[in-house]
Amino acid sequence: MTDTPIPKKIIYLLDDEVITVRRLMQALRKDGYELEGFVTAAEAIARISERPPDLLITDVRLTDATGLAVLQQVKRLAPQTVVVLMTGYASINQAVQAIKIGAFNYLAKPFRLEELRQIIDRVKLADHVGVCLDTCHVHDGGYDIIHDLDGVLDEFDQVIGLHRLKTIHLNDSKNDPGSRKDRHEKIGEGTLGFAAIVRVINHPLLRDLPFFLETPNEVEGYADEIRRLREARVN
Repeated sequence: MTDTPIPKKIIYLLDDEVITVRRLMQALRKDGYELEGFVTAAEAIARISERPPDLLITDVRLTDATGLAVLQQVKRLAPQTVVVLMTGYASINQAVQAIKIGAFNYLAKPFRLEELRQIIDRVKLADHVGVCLDTCHVHDGGYDIIHDLDGVLDEFDQVIGLHRLKTIHLNDSKNDPGSRKDRHEKIGEGTLGFAAIVRVINHPLLRDLPFFLETPNEVEGYADEIRRLREARVN
């Protein structure tokens, strides 16, 4: 008699930026999910009609639809699918509307760790949910990673668990700490500063995680940032 294999959880990722979908898939793939990514709402809806996922994570702003429109269609096609909306352009009216339609959660960036913890605790796939930490979001959210990175990571571990941290987005910030605005800046040109970013990439609890740049840059600018960060990396 053989054991029946446990089916993998199916997660669909929808964002109109290909690089965002790829980064999310890379961060989640190691946890054993069955992942599919889409850059248009039409593609995602067509696939959902064929094979509904356990969870759909979608941006609110898409090129061919809105996240709310996608949510409405998903609830008609696959009411059992959990839908999470995330956006950097949140509004109270939009959040209320999303919840009324049936969103599992509506998360505005940047957000406090406790907010994310509540979502993870409520999702039935909690053991398979990973977290991405964005240096700009954390800074703008009011966590002092400039002077107390150890303290922030300790709180992260207590509230969420470092075992859930799967990747780091490296961004400087245009804003003061605690501004809750989420405006990325080039590395070393914002209020976080180069030294703080360097401490992040060299921290023993973080250095082995994948790092991604999301700064407002062109190819040459990214190349320069990568070169500087590599030079600052302690082997």
